[in-house]
Amino acid sequence: MTSKSFLDEVRETCEESREGTYGSAYRMQEAIAEVWNWYLSHREVRKLEAFDVGTMMALLKIARIAQAPEDASLEDSIKDLAGYAWVMNECRSEANHPSLMGEEYLKLHEEQEQKE
Repeated sequence: MTSKSFLDEVRETCEESREGTYGSAYRMQEAIAEVWNWYLSHREVRKLEAFDVGTMMALLKIARIAQAPEDASLEDSIKDLAGYAWVMNECRSEANHPSLMGEEYLKLHEEQEQKE
C-alpha cells in the first residue's frame, strides 16, 4: 500500500465513517478535552499513572457515546468502555492505586513520599 492510498483510506474512514457516527472531529476532540480536563481537575496527582490512562480512555468512549446520534450503533464503544473498566481494575489491583485504597493508605503513601 502506498502512502497516498493509505492516507486516502484514513481520510475516508475519518470523514465518512467516524464523522457520520460521531460528528465533526473538532467537536469530538473538544468533548474529549472537556471530560479529560474535568477528570484531571479532580485528581491531585503530579504525574499520570496507568490507572489514569484507563480512566481517561473510558471517558473518551463516554464522550463519543454522548456525541453520537440516537440511531448510531454504539456496540463497539460500549464494548470498548467495558474493556477500559477491566483495564482500570487491573491497574488498580496491580499498583494498589492509592486514591482507591482508603485514607489510611493515602496517609502512609504520603509519609513514604516525604521520606524519599
